[in-house]
Amino acid sequence: MRKRRIARNKYYTVTYDSKKSYANGFLLAVLRNDTAELVSTWRVGQDSMQNIGVMLEELPPPEDWREPYRKCLGYFINKNEMIQGMINYREKESIDLHKLICRRGNYYFHALRMLHDLDAEQIKKLLSLTDRERGVASSNALVASADIEVTFGRVRLYHMLFKKSMWHKKRFARLMDEIERIYPG
Repeated sequence: MRKRRIARNKYYTVTYDSKKSYANGFLLAVLRNDTAELVSTWRVGQDSMQNIGVMLEELPPPEDWREPYRKCLGYFINKNEMIQGMINYREKESIDLHKLICRRGNYYFHALRMLHDLDAEQIKKLLSLTDRERGVASSNALVASADIEVTFGRVRLYHMLFKKSMWHKKRFARLMDEIERIYPG
């Protein structure tokens, strides 16, 4: 799968898979520049490809742009997905499973360092959902699944905290209540 960049601004990059095209155009992915997270997808026709830059400029900047907690969360999710994908879809002889597991351990160590370098305000933001994540009932399944991954990345990072004060536990309980309201059952 070859991703090609079409347009870029300060906050976002638009890419598409050059090997896939659809009868009515292309499926474009809009990614954040600071964390490489999927923000949205656009289905555009051949004639709309010239307007991508204008559409990109109309997107509002992310509410948590370049926040240290978001960088930690994005790093954890991206590396976890990359390694998990390599483990699940590896060819028998091409990738050494032991190397992948060691690499995953290194990524977890780096994520732990980033997590424990956060101050109290950043951890408070990490344990709170953004407005976008609260309104996750998106009609776009790809974006909704990306938001779910970010939400549950917050939960996994909480469990990686070494020292959990009562404040952290209360904040996490609030986060879990919010998640249960959004994703019942």
